[in-house]
Amino acid sequence: MSDQRLNSYIINAYKTFKPLYDLYNDNNIDIDNGKFNFAELPFMTKERLSGYSVRDKFAVPFKNISRIFTTSGTTDKPQFIAFTKNDWETAIDILCNSFKISGVTSNDIFYDLIPKNTTYAGNISVRAAERLGAMVIPAGKMETEQHIRVIQEVLPTVLNGLAFFMIKIAAQLPVNVRECVKIIFAVGEYLYDETRNALKELYPNAVVCSGYGISEVFLSNECRMNNGVHYDSEKVMVEVINKNDQGIGELVFTSLYSEAMPLVRYRSGDVGILLSGKCPCGCSMPRLKVLGRLDSMFNIKGKLFSVDLLKKTVYSEQGMIFCYCIYYPNDSARFEIIYSGEINEEHLKHTIKQKFDITPELINNNNINEQWKHRFISERV
Repeated sequence: MSDQRLNSYIINAYKTFKPLYDLYNDNNIDIDNGKFNFAELPFMTKERLSGYSVRDKFAVPFKNISRIFTTSGTTDKPQFIAFTKNDWETAIDILCNSFKISGVTSNDIFYDLIPKNTTYAGNISVRAAERLGAMVIPAGKMETEQHIRVIQEVLPTVLNGLAFFMIKIAAQLPVNVRECVKIIFAVGEYLYDETRNALKELYPNAVVCSGYGISEVFLSNECRMNNGVHYDSEKVMVEVINKNDQGIGELVFTSLYSEAMPLVRYRSGDVGILLSGKCPCGCSMPRLKVLGRLDSMFNIKGKLFSVDLLKKTVYSEQGMIFCYCIYYPNDSARFEIIYSGEINEEHLKHTIKQKFDITPELINNNNINEQWKHRFISERV
């Protein structure tokens, strides 16, 4: 997008979108003259946006809104996501193109397992698959037994849903049924390697693609090569702020197409990186890779890693009862795991070194057993 077009978009958003108007006025940003520096504009956050009533949250007259969805988001208030007719069609096109890059065609049977298919994610997934000409089964509301029966009857080639549920139903599906699945879109949560590998083992002919998106801006998926999420830079601008030496930081999005909610520099709370070079899948669009949530990441020697994954790894060790971790950045970056139980220490050290490139110091203390007294990981100077 040209600087002139971007500036015009922001000026119009400032004039019509009250949350943005208030944000810039509160920060003494002069938007009207068009001479502002995009990189110096303040960030919009979910918390600030949630402070507005529904009718103050849209940049077009209420009668021009075509669809409204709600999501709980990361705050305690429901987030309202609104679309004009043009917004909705564009959002479908974005996800439709993502499905196409991932390999979905008009010959596929697209089975949607998202639990509440009236939500934004379920609704738009169904519409995007329909636009590609696929046969669509929006089955999300059914009971597990019904899912099993329908899947065995229709033999879907694409599954779209929560990873844990697709793993759960696999136990009740014959091998020949699971072998029909060629693409899996795992949505709704960060897809760890262990979960991806479990899905690949259960659905041996399927490519497993992680779904990603900010509901207020766009939804997309990994390509077939699992080499990042492609995005259209004419419709979405992506920045990475507070980057470390590896280029990893918080993902910030600007919607370049929305009429109803023209969000500019919207902080996602997700940690990721922009990828360079041509993707092996052949798509030339830029890519981003999501690494987890900002509030569940920890920095050790300039490297970010998922606390959730570390916790899952440690507690998967046979014999582990309880543990917590302490990081000492000023003491040779010492990393301690204090635990209770009887474990193979060398095995746990090897596992953590392989996954996180950290060599922990293990300290056995069978007197610790009250989890509420400790954060799982903390930093001490």
